[in-house]
Amino acid sequence: MDHILLIDTSAEKGTIALATHGKVVSQRTSSDSRNFAAIINVLIEQVLDEAGIKAVNLSAVAVCGGPGSYTGLRIGLSTAKGLCYALDKPLMMHSRLFLLAAQQYYNNLLKYDNYTAILPARDKEFYITTYNNKLQPVQEPTHAFEADIQHILHQIKGSNLITGTDNPYLASFSADGRTHIEPNDILDIHSWAHYAFEQLNCNGFVNLANCEPFYLKEVHTHNSNKINRLNN
Repeated sequence: MDHILLIDTSAEKGTIALATHGKVVSQRTSSDSRNFAAIINVLIEQVLDEAGIKAVNLSAVAVCGGPGSYTGLRIGLSTAKGLCYALDKPLMMHSRLFLLAAQQYYNNLLKYDNYTAILPARDKEFYITTYNNKLQPVQEPTHAFEADIQHILHQIKGSNLITGTDNPYLASFSADGRTHIEPNDILDIHSWAHYAFEQLNCNGFVNLANCEPFYLKEVHTHNSNKINRLNN
């Protein structure tokens, strides 16, 4: 049987789940983002124990690679890599933007021509991506300023469902008659499990040695204290 461990620590709420043949059979969620590093292995152990699955029997590990919290992304990916190296298992890494768009696609299929996911980066800055109703990229995941979002969206042809952050600025785009706003920045673990199973069967793996989180932004360093402010 195919068992996939799902790890998401990209946002304030972290989720660890086990999916068997694309169905979630065990799950743990924590809102204690400051302590992800301390509790992530405990949550993984709990999920596996509840499902009655040993780590050695995993088929693959899937991690949400961002964009999101810099610290959270590093914790999630480093944990996933450690497991894959130790157990000799393949790793899948999926974009949070894609997963948000994909779950709307699974809910609506051909109802819309396009599915766009938008998440906040900083004040008046966003991450954005768009896929058509075959889940093919129309707009690759990118970082954009608020002033650029309108231009990006106007380049998209046909009807468009926008999901992700609940921002009043984005609501204004629904006035064009072809855009529907469906605010939701929470990953649906069941949709992700379904997609991860599809990718497992397509060998949609990443290279363990050189994969990095999807930051989508360059490092910004505060001159006075040299503290990284990546995506937080």
